[in-house]
Amino acid sequence: MTWLRITLVSVVLVSCSADSGDPSPSATTVAQPSAASVRLTADDERCARRTFDALIAAVNASDEPQLASLFGGSFQWLGVTGAASYEVRGAVEALLTAGRSGERWTLQRLDVNGRGWHGGVDFGVEIRRSGPGLPKPFLASAGKGVLDCPAGRVMLFGLGSGRVPRGWDSRS
Repeated sequence: MTWLRITLVSVVLVSCSADSGDPSPSATTVAQPSAASVRLTADDERCARRTFDALIAAVNASDEPQLASLFGGSFQWLGVTGAASYEVRGAVEALLTAGRSGERWTLQRLDVNGRGWHGGVDFGVEIRRSGPGLPKPFLASAGKGVLDCPAGRVMLFGLGSGRVPRGWDSRS
């Protein structure tokens, strides 16, 4: 057993001392995507806009069945208005709480950025939130996430509760 340990340590040390002038592609600390990124298609753009319009309308109307539909299937995470959830029920409750409190969302900007390594459509968003307990006339909030297109569902969505920073770019 000791011989095996010494052999393994030797192999690791030898591999770490490889010629640095010819780096091995497997010796990188940079995350490699599991699938190539795909450029944005017109179908992805339409799906993202349709899905986000449906999300805004469902929040404003406190439409529980529509919210549940938007977060079904491939949902992974939501972080909005100080609440976070990995479960569909928690995501729906967080958005129902916002809508039922009188908070209203207005989409200011949606940047659809194409498909990432996860297969979903990446997006960045700026939403104007208005209503009781929010600064007047509105609070500009930035967020980003991933949509499941063509299914028209939200996979990931995070929306900040503060002002949109000057020079903010949703693609970063």
